[in-house]
Amino acid sequence: MTKIIISILEYKKIFKKLILLDVLVGFLIVISYFFQSEKVLNLNSTIEDNNPIIFDWVLLILLIIIVISYFISLILLYRFNKYGKKLYLVTFVVGIIISLFTGPSFYESYLDVLGGLSSSISGGILVFLYYTPLSREFNKKK
Repeated sequence: MTKIIISILEYKKIFKKLILLDVLVGFLIVISYFFQSEKVLNLNSTIEDNNPIIFDWVLLILLIIIVISYFISLILLYRFNKYGKKLYLVTFVVGIIISLFTGPSFYESYLDVLGGLSSSISGGILVFLYYTPLSREFNKKK
C-alpha cells in the first residue's frame, strides 16, 4: 500500500484555485439573477407573500451585507489571514440561516446548477480550512 503525501504547497495551490472558482461562480450567480426569463419573473411576481414590506427590506439589507462579507472573507482566505477563516464560517452559517427566511421563489435551471456548484465549493473550502494541514497556516503570525 502506497501513501500519497501532498505537500503544503500543493494544498495551498488547490485551496487558492477553489477560492478563485468560488469568486467566479458567485459573480455568475449575481449576474444571472438579472438575466432570468420573463416567465420566471412572472412566476415570482405571482407568489403571494404575507411578509410585511419592511421584513423584505431587512432581508435584502442582510443579504447584501452577507454577500459583501463573503467576498471579503474570500480575499482574506486567499491571503491566509486568520480573520478570513472566522469570517468565512460566520458568513456561511448566517447565509444559510437567512436563506431559511427568504420564502419560496422560482429561478432558472442554470441558477440551480450554479447554486449547487457554489455549495460544493464552499464545502471544499471548509474541509481545507478545518481538516487539512493547511488549517495551521491560518494560525501563523504574519
